[in-house]
Amino acid sequence: MKLAVLGVFEGDVGIGDAFRPNDTMTRAEFAKTVCYLKGLTAQARALEQAGSKFTDVSAYQWYTGWINSATAFGYFIGGYDGTFRPDDLITMNEIVTVALRCVGYNNLLGVSTGRNQWPDNYVNKAKDFGMLDELDFEGDAPASRADAAIICNAILEITMVAWINPDLALAFPISPGTLDPDGFTKIYYLEQIDDQVEYIKAYECILHKSFTYYSTDKARFVLKGESGKADYGANTDFPDSGLAVRYDIYGKRKGADISDKQETITILKKMKLAEKYYICGGFIWNDLPGKEAKIIYNADDELVYIEVVSEK
Repeated sequence: MKLAVLGVFEGDVGIGDAFRPNDTMTRAEFAKTVCYLKGLTAQARALEQAGSKFTDVSAYQWYTGWINSATAFGYFIGGYDGTFRPDDLITMNEIVTVALRCVGYNNLLGVSTGRNQWPDNYVNKAKDFGMLDELDFEGDAPASRADAAIICNAILEITMVAWINPDLALAFPISPGTLDPDGFTKIYYLEQIDDQVEYIKAYECILHKSFTYYSTDKARFVLKGESGKADYGANTDFPDSGLAVRYDIYGKRKGADISDKQETITILKKMKLAEKYYICGGFIWNDLPGKEAKIIYNADDELVYIEVVSEK
C-alpha cells in the first residue's frame, strides 16, 4: 500500500480497486512505473511527442514518453540491435536490474570484483538487500504485477549510491571504508530543521529523493500528558490536546561545534493525516495512542502511511 499512496501502483481506477496481482507486465508498462517511482512523470509527458533512439518506438504512442525518460536516465538500456521491445513481457531478472539502477547501481556493478556477469551481478546484489525474500524467484520468467510491486517497495528506502573509480577515490572527500568493493559510495543529504535543531544527516533514498517524504521505524503516538520527556517540541509543536507523534532523529543541535558528532534527539510534534493516506491492519486514527508504528510523512508533517508494529 506504500506504493499506492505514493501513486506508483494503484488499482484499475485508484486505491482499493482491482490490482490484478497475477497479471504480467510489459517492458513499456514497467518503464511507466519507473517514471512514477523516480518522479519523472512531467518529463515523460513532455517527451511523448518526441522521437526515440529505438527503431520500434515511434512518437505519439502511449508509451513513448515513459520509455524516452526511463532510458534517458539509464534505468532501461534496450537491445544491441537498436530495439526496446515495448510489448515484450518483462522478466524478473530485468525488473531487478532496472530497480537497482534506480538507486544508482549501474552496469559497473561487479566489475571491480570480477563478478559483473549479467544478470548474476544484479540478482546477487538484490539478494544482499533481501529484495527477493518474499518472491518465488525465477529470473527468466515473466514478472507479475505483484512481483514488480514487491521489488519496487523494497527499493523505496534502500540507500542511493554513486560509483567512484576506486583508483581515484583518494581525490574525493570520502571517509575510509565508505566505498564498497565495487566502488559505490552511499549518498546522504542534510536537512535543516529549524532554530533549535540545526540539521539532520540522513542517507538518501527514493522515498525522499522522488517524493520528499521521510520515514521512521519507531514512532510512538502519544496523547497530551502521556508524552514523557522530549528534547524538542514540548513547548511549541505539541498540541494543547489531541494526538502527537514522538520519534528520534540523528542530528546536531543549533549552536553545536562543527566538530561535534551528531546525536540522537527526540522530536515531539503534532501531525495530521494527509489527504491521501493508509493505515495498515484495520486501525483508525483513534486507535493509535500508545502504539508504536513505522510512519511515512511529508514535508508538511502530514502522515501518508502508518504501520503499527507494537501495541504496547
